[in-house]
Amino acid sequence: MRYSKNFRHQHANGMSTWHFEWCTKYRYKVFSSENNKNFCTIALNEAAKKTQVQLLELEVQPEHVHMIAELPLTKTPIDAVRDLKSLSARILFALIPKLKWRYPQRKF
Repeated sequence: MRYSKNFRHQHANGMSTWHFEWCTKYRYKVFSSENNKNFCTIALNEAAKKTQVQLLELEVQPEHVHMIAELPLTKTPIDAVRDLKSLSARILFALIPKLKWRYPQRKF
């Protein structure tokens, strides 16, 4: 089996498949509306493209996200989740600005 250039690196040739799941903060049902669910799917797909992660399956529930993803062997699962969550959150907050006010703001 030949792998694309994204999955080739010096002595590592291939990919690893992972199941990721994470919850929204305080388990708020942020994605209960179909509009928010679609925006979340778009944001995660865009984040996956930028971080060289291939999404095999993605399901957005009202308060959590499930995904099966393929990672290059040079990327750890923790790094992949960190990158996916941070990039998708930035995209999501840009698309739905009212969403960031859903959470209590910390005052310093």
